[in-house]
Amino acid sequence: MKVLILLWVGNVVRAYQNSDGGLGHALEPDVHYPESQPLLTSFGLGALEEAEYRNLEFVTSVCNYLQSVSDKKGLVPFFLESAYQSPLASHWMHSTVSPGLNPTAEICGLLHYQGVEHEWLSLATETCCEMFVEEPPLEVHVLFCAVRLAEHIPDKAMAENLLDVIATALPRASFFSKWMLLQMLTG
Repeated sequence: MKVLILLWVGNVVRAYQNSDGGLGHALEPDVHYPESQPLLTSFGLGALEEAEYRNLEFVTSVCNYLQSVSDKKGLVPFFLESAYQSPLASHWMHSTVSPGLNPTAEICGLLHYQGVEHEWLSLATETCCEMFVEEPPLEVHVLFCAVRLAEHIPDKAMAENLLDVIATALPRASFFSKWMLLQMLTG
C-alpha cells in the first residue's frame, strides 16, 4: 500500500512539472501561473519529502531549472517577475522577486533529502550556509528555511553550526512566540 501511495504522490507532483524542470500550474493554489516558479517548486519538493518519495531523475531536472533562474551565488527568488502576470492572492502581491535565503535554503534542504548532487545545489548550499553564519536572519520564515537545510545537509558539522545559529537567533526573531515554543516542547 505504501508503495502505491509513494507512486501516486510522485505522479501528482510530476504532473505540475514544466519542460524546463521547474514546477508551476498553480501547485500553490494562491498562485495561478502555469509557468515554473521557485516557490511552487519548493512546495512540490516539500510534498515529496513528506511522502518520503525520492526520484533522482526528477530532482536533477529541478536543479537544472533552479540553476537557470538563480543569481551568480545560486540564490533564487520566491517568484520570477512573470508570476505577476497571472492572478495571485493578496498575501503574495508584495513578495520579493529578489533572490534570497527564503526559499533557497529550504529548497536546498529538500534537494539534499533527495540525495541529488548538482553544481547548482553545491553553490546554493554553500552560499546559504555562509549567509546564515555571517549574518543570522531575524525573521522566522527564513529561520524555518535554515531548519530545513540543517535537517538534510550532508555536512553534519555544518548542520550543527546552523542549528546553533537558529537557536541563538530564534528568541529575537520577528513573529517568534515563546508561548508557542513552550507548547511545542511540552506538547
